[in-house]
Amino acid sequence: MFFRKSVDIAKAHQTLADIIEQVDELIYTIGDHPIRPDQASDSIGVDETQLNRILSLYSDDVLRRESRRYCGDCDLLIDESGSPNECDNCEAKFKHIPPQSR
Repeated sequence: MFFRKSVDIAKAHQTLADIIEQVDELIYTIGDHPIRPDQASDSIGVDETQLNRILSLYSDDVLRRESRRYCGDCDLLIDESGSPNECDNCEAKFKHIPPQSR
């Protein structure tokens, strides 16, 4: 495992050790990019609700939780400091394609 926190979580939740190892690798691989549990759960084969609960165990020590909008057209997170009316990446106009919240 890459993170000390993962070892601590696996010890506290021994029945989830295999899933914790997958989540540990996911966090390490993604690095400082945002994790979208709805997408990540499919890629590692873990229920989204369970993944959310496991990720919450990493909060403050390894991960920080934030809620940002993303463009449903190009599926990227939106830079909130940019124009609120269009996607900075694909320039989709949000009055035609409203951003989704996650």
